This record gives sequence, C-alpha cells and structure tokens, in this order.
Amino acid sequence: MYLNINPANLIGLLIIGIIAGFAANALLGNRSTSLLSNLLLGLAGALLGGWLLPELGLHMLGLVGSFIAATIGAALILFVGRVLTNNATKRL
Repeated sequence: MYLNINPANLIGLLIIGIIAGFAANALLGNRSTSLLSNLLLGLAGALLGGWLLPELGLHMLGLVGSFIAATIGAALILFVGRVLTNNATKRL
C-alpha cells in the first residue's frame, strides 16, 4: 500500500495532533505538558479514535471530525493510563 501525504496535509495533521493532545489533557484536568507530548498523544489518539469510532458506527468526516476523533482517542488513552497507574500504585 502506498501512502501519499503532501506537506500541507502533514502540517495539518501535526497541528490537529497538538491541539487534540492539549484538549484531551484539559478535558481530564491534567497539567499542561510539553508540545511534543501533546503531539504524540494527539497522533496516538487520532489512530485510536480513527479506528474505534467507525467500529462503533460513528463516522467523523472533515477537519472538525478528525479533531473530535483525535481528541476522543487521546482522552481514552489518558483515562486508561490513569486507571492503570492508580491500580498499580494501590497494589504497592
């Protein structure tokens, strides 16, 4: 499979990733984190949200849909990480 991403789309993807990571952190009440961690969180959230939401019958289209899917995915990643971290510290 050949993936063709032009520079404008790549820049848009990076911007959406940063904003989605920041939004997910804000939604869950996390302190502000670095630009790189927001970017990585947003990109991982975009992958998770882009896969999970259509599986649930929710199809996000366009720029706003991509942002919503990335934010939901990033928030899920943060939530699961928080649950696993809290459970791990309670066992110690």
